[in-house]
Amino acid sequence: MPKTNTCNPEVQEYFCEVGRYWVREFDIDGWRLDVASEINDGFWRAFRQAVKEEKPECVLIGEVWETAQHWLNGDIFDSTMNYDFRKHCRRFFAEQSIDAAEFDARVTNMRMRYKLPVLYAQLNLLDSHDVSRFYSLCEKDPARMQLAVLFQMTFTGIPSVFYGDERGIYGLKEAEYRHEMTWSQEPPALAEFYKKAMHLRTEHPALCRGSYHTIKAEKKNELYGYERIDGKEKITVFLNNQSAAAEIPPMNGKMLWQQGYEVVEGVKRTRGKENVFHKLSAGLFYKLISKAVKIDMSRASDFKLMDRRAVEALLAMPERNAFFRALSSWIGFRTTSVEFDVQEREIGESKWSTKSLIRYAISNIVSFSSAPMTLVTITGILGFLFAVILGIQTLVNYFSGHAVEGFTTVILIILIMGSLILMGLGVIGYYIAKIYEEVKCRPRYIVSRKVGAGMTWEKRR
Repeated sequence: MPKTNTCNPEVQEYFCEVGRYWVREFDIDGWRLDVASEINDGFWRAFRQAVKEEKPECVLIGEVWETAQHWLNGDIFDSTMNYDFRKHCRRFFAEQSIDAAEFDARVTNMRMRYKLPVLYAQLNLLDSHDVSRFYSLCEKDPARMQLAVLFQMTFTGIPSVFYGDERGIYGLKEAEYRHEMTWSQEPPALAEFYKKAMHLRTEHPALCRGSYHTIKAEKKNELYGYERIDGKEKITVFLNNQSAAAEIPPMNGKMLWQQGYEVVEGVKRTRGKENVFHKLSAGLFYKLISKAVKIDMSRASDFKLMDRRAVEALLAMPERNAFFRALSSWIGFRTTSVEFDVQEREIGESKWSTKSLIRYAISNIVSFSSAPMTLVTITGILGFLFAVILGIQTLVNYFSGHAVEGFTTVILIILIMGSLILMGLGVIGYYIAKIYEEVKCRPRYIVSRKVGAGMTWEKRR
């Protein structure tokens, strides 16, 4: 085909109208633009403007083989086919020519190259119509192929599955890797694995939009581990790219701290053996205190690994009665957790009696929260409403002649004075609560670290 002069304004307008036509008449969702890097930038900017004016959510995906930063600055494409992803997977999973440390270095470089929205939009592929089948590169080893597919489905970005990958189509040459779809044969085990991997991704939001952190990637080792975190969901993935079995390392606090977490909390997976009364009272205590301090304390413990900056922030708090479990979360440093099972006591007996637990609950609630004072205000309002209802009932009895002489006056005076007293206590309690919050002198924000001359990075609450 002849090469078109895409710098010509008339040529640009012609193709822009083609783009607008398909969007306008057929409501297509986007364009996959072949060999996009061989067309000048001005043409693509004009094409983008044309289709976006017709349909703002229309997606433009460019076929770019090389590094794609130039095309993903928000003025040309929304996404590109991520051939770098395939290249790194080929080296690690298919050819096994690099170790986990090198693979992680390449993956990290690939992730750090783009802004986060662009990274989420990258089209991660193992195969296309222009490359040898990944299954062939794996020497038809389903285990290697499955590892690559699992990484594809759990990595940051959009998985792109090429036709026939799920049916084990192979081929190194063009006539082979463009083989027709094998509908006639029974779906191989690989197809079932694809279904499970896709289901895993769709069922867990963390795999779609969660953050990405490397856990395990060492030299001369092919065990690669990482985690995806989104809100309350955290998924840990380990890929053993070797024939021998590998032991998954425990996620200890030091490893997490090395990943950048400043507070590593030990949370209780199980509470161990305890009697029914203690279990019920502990459950009630944690429900009350969680509502009072507005932090989930149901599985909290005092076992924490804390960065020096977090420790200094706690020590700088002027309040004397500090609720450590809650205050360590309040300071706002980057936090994660490690689960543990409460073991049976080997020596001695617990000093926590029912009385001491009640005293502990009251002390921590009042030291961290003004919620008990707020109860006075709520009680005053409820008392006033109750007084109004009883007052109406008393007046109805008086005017209907069923009231005892003098009773109406006494009751109305008691109700009016009682409600006014309760309302007054409520107002006083509200102001006392505000005074209590002020005298604790907690900072409005905590400066985690200072960067550069006169510049500060603040960890705001």
